[in-house]
Amino acid sequence: MIANRVQETTTSTGTGNLTLAGAVANHQTFNSAFGTNRRFVYWAVNDTDNQWETGIGYLSAATTLVRETVLDNSAGTTAAINFTSTPDVFCGLGQSGIVTPFVSAAIGDGLFKSSHLGFHLDKNHTLTADQAYYMPYKWECINKITEIGVSFHSTVAGTKLRCGLYDIGANGNPGNLLIESGDLTPVANAIVTASLGTPLRLQPGWYYAALICDGASIVMADNEIYTATNPLGVRAIAGNQWMRQYSYEAIGSGWSSLPASPSPTFSPHNNLSPPRILLGV
Repeated sequence: MIANRVQETTTSTGTGNLTLAGAVANHQTFNSAFGTNRRFVYWAVNDTDNQWETGIGYLSAATTLVRETVLDNSAGTTAAINFTSTPDVFCGLGQSGIVTPFVSAAIGDGLFKSSHLGFHLDKNHTLTADQAYYMPYKWECINKITEIGVSFHSTVAGTKLRCGLYDIGANGNPGNLLIESGDLTPVANAIVTASLGTPLRLQPGWYYAALICDGASIVMADNEIYTATNPLGVRAIAGNQWMRQYSYEAIGSGWSSLPASPSPTFSPHNNLSPPRILLGV
């Protein structure tokens, strides 16, 4: 999130949270603009010692700014700068990009972005056992992915599911497996996520979200009218709608992980809806 004319002084140095000391003239405080526990883009600048950083943070209290995710800094890293003099803090855009609105609900302290495109219309999708599904996924900011998961509608007892993320390979198809959840146990009417042992720093661009299940559990999905196809090609259909295609790959009988190098087949899903994957930051 961003807001206009937000700037405060601080009383803090070091690498920890920043204690805010009030708005500068003709500006507003972060608490006035955002309140507590809402993520926003911040800049912290120490002109005295030529130090700066920009990142995503939130207020844990009215005057406590938590530097949750550092995107860039004057040292050329993504670690919190050890401020040797007190910085000023303001809200603004940086070269590293800005987090766009997350279309799914906040869960605990995590923000989750759905793999869907266009309008957020809920549907259901009954999974075919041992079939991997690949959905085009547009990520629009620089951030570290810490969790990945799926929202379940109903489940089949004893089933397992894995989900993951691929980069773009030849001809716009899924390329290399970047992250995988490990085994998830479906829970009806719940979002089930897995924390990544090593967070993935994701650049803006096109990816493929993917999942595979060993049974016919039903996951939340997206309305077929508002989904996209191969990121490197646009295929128009009647009604000026989004392209209604995604890809799948039959893995074979028995439980399997997502393949490291998939060989999917694009499949029109006119009366179906692609499963929805959630990435958490």
